[in-house]
Amino acid sequence: MQINVENFKSLVRKATLDLSIDSVQLNFEKDKVTSKMITQHSDGIVLLNLENNAILGMTENDEFQFNFSEPNQYVMPFLNLIDEEEANIAIHQNKITLSVGRQRSNMFFCSPGVVNVFSAGTPLDSVVYFIEMPIDEDFINAFKKIKKVGTRFGRVYFNVENGILSIESTDKRSSVSNTLKFDLVETDFTDISICFDFGNFSKMMSLVSDDYEEFEIKISYIEANELGMIFVRKLDDSENYFLMSKVD
Repeated sequence: MQINVENFKSLVRKATLDLSIDSVQLNFEKDKVTSKMITQHSDGIVLLNLENNAILGMTENDEFQFNFSEPNQYVMPFLNLIDEEEANIAIHQNKITLSVGRQRSNMFFCSPGVVNVFSAGTPLDSVVYFIEMPIDEDFINAFKKIKKVGTRFGRVYFNVENGILSIESTDKRSSVSNTLKFDLVETDFTDISICFDFGNFSKMMSLVSDDYEEFEIKISYIEANELGMIFVRKLDDSENYFLMSKVD
């Protein structure tokens, strides 16, 4: 069998929310690969059901599960050292071996018990979203500017004010904090402000920005808890990302 190195790297990035989850489980069948991961603080969930374009040459009866700890340290650096588009892969009980010419790498599996797998079904199936909109060029351009200052605050806000949904970079815990805000769409929802971890949101956007036309974003808010959720999905349901808000 062979491994398409770039496709495998992309798969690892998606399953780990761009390497912000410190473990990963990938389940391979001949034609598909699935993954269900959750962040350490349970504020981000990734559900993947993708075409298997990473492990090539599998048969109909093949099923493999890869479990890796700290892929940012123990998987990606080894993949980055492979100069060819494809490499040979041998799958063992406790590791995979990748080889190209005289170069060989062993990457050992970890126990499935230490991987941050999301074990429930699709989260919050009954959630009602007050906004459902495509991710378009205006949204991407707004976030590019938000990103330039967002790391200073560590949070990003989605607000509804006077019937307008906006995205904002600031720190609302301080009355004198600088702010950058972009109006997005009109809505008839009540005035609210929902705070999300900037790192999680930025990582998610890095995964969807190349093909943003194929994604939509939905936002929910539970008034009783004063908490919300962002759901970004690929239109074919192959990639689903959920981010939970936090108390500001």
